[in-house]
Amino acid sequence: MSETLNINDIINLVKESNKEFESDLFLPSLKKDVHFKPMNASHLKSIIKTSVEGVFANNMFNQILFSIIKDVIDSSIPLSSITTIDKIYILLQLRKMNVKNKISVEFKNGETTKVIEEDLDKIISKLKKKKLDFSFQTLDDGPYSLTIGLPTIDQEFISDRYFEQTKIKKIDEKDKNALKDLLAPLFISEITQYIKILKIKEQEINFLSLPISERLAIVETLSTNIISKIIEKIDESFGKQINEILKIEKEIDGEKYIGKIELNSNLFT
Repeated sequence: MSETLNINDIINLVKESNKEFESDLFLPSLKKDVHFKPMNASHLKSIIKTSVEGVFANNMFNQILFSIIKDVIDSSIPLSSITTIDKIYILLQLRKMNVKNKISVEFKNGETTKVIEEDLDKIISKLKKKKLDFSFQTLDDGPYSLTIGLPTIDQEFISDRYFEQTKIKKIDEKDKNALKDLLAPLFISEITQYIKILKIKEQEINFLSLPISERLAIVETLSTNIISKIIEKIDESFGKQINEILKIEKEIDGEKYIGKIELNSNLFT
């Protein structure tokens, strides 16, 4: 005869049983597998909620994902060591681990579009073999020298949370003009995440040691010329890699189609 358990005992029993679903996931920047706990219903509920967050759903999606990764990853792994490219790998593997081994991808050939279910095992297997460059890049221009690198997920979270608290919460999403006014700050916020060090003549500034508000203020004062070169360097060094990770090429009826994996709340439904 089984004993009567209180709610805390039952929850602890469920948590203990969930260990059977733990798995090791590959992180490319660390070049190794890292232990992850399974996601739970509360995690999925939070993700699904971001699908109704309007035009800034991606901001909330990133914040929720950070909290989930923090909750399920091996606690010995510093979140400051996980890049946004690692996050892509984590998301696809969490999908396979917690939802199913299939993912719907929209493929295009000219005006023709086809949605096809792809095997995540095959996608992840190919991604593990990709040669990626995580090294910092240097950009020199006149008095400026910048060290640029992929954002880590903790810095991305800090930036997204700051943008939400200082910008998104203060506007009416039905006001189209107000939404347009947020495009420039959002643009600056994205760029700032990639800057690690800014050197002006002999003065070196460690961006990561500054509050996010000060980082943004500095970037906003940079000339449009240097901003353009920063964007070019980011795209050349990291943007192209990310696009290649998310791109899938497929031959359908003798024609070449190109698809892209979309990273949004639908990934977990």
